[in-house]
Amino acid sequence: MSEWSPVDESRDWQCVAERWRCQKLAQKRKQALVDIKPTRDSVLRWACIFKNKDNQK
Repeated sequence: MSEWSPVDESRDWQCVAERWRCQKLAQKRKQALVDIKPTRDSVLRWACIFKNKDNQK
């Protein structure tokens, strides 16, 4: 399995300290949560991957 990298990620993403915060962010951003990937960072340990908005204003 390849390691997740923000450089290679084309979708919207945001890193968080706790995994459960991804769902809260998805609700706040009104975007669908697609995936949650572990990072190697000691503080921001999870990358929340969101579905890109088709019609951004």
